Amino acid sequence: MLPSSTFLLLAALIPSISAQVRFTKPDIDKKLNLSSESITIAWAVDNGVAEAQQVVDIWWQNDQTFGYQLVANYSNAAGTNSYAWNPQDVVDALHKSNNLALPSGKNFQFELRFHGRNDSRGSRIRSESYAVEGYSPMQTGAGPRVRADIGAALFAGVVGLGMLVI
Repeated sequence: MLPSSTFLLLAALIPSISAQVRFTKPDIDKKLNLSSESITIAWAVDNGVAEAQQVVDIWWQNDQTFGYQLVANYSNAAGTNSYAWNPQDVVDALHKSNNLALPSGKNFQFELRFHGRNDSRGSRIRSESYAVEGYSPMQTGAGPRVRADIGAALFAGVVGLGMLVI
């Protein structure tokens, strides 16, 4: 049996998927402009990583309120490891949901969900958090938050090309 310190050392040396796939765009230091025509989401995949041969579902989500599937089963046939997202579908869905006020801080992430073509399970990689602009209304200060049960009622369903899920 290995001593616990040896086990911890071995576990630290095993590369994790998050070290093999990383987001390269959008720039984490800039707010996501939801009124722009396109936001490029890009990632780097290290050579030999299984995720390079898989399809990916791309999500945009808030820390606690909602998640929006931007595209399902996206194939990287061109080898660009990128996706051009038009945020208008999300903006329209948010406005249809009683003009939900978005928090003004860095509360939004992208998530890549890699999986085989005939499977729904696989690895998930979440980006760092972004702030947003180009949307109204925005929350300021410590205003009220949408409760999870109300958020579910507001956002559940299929909207545009993506699927909004709580």
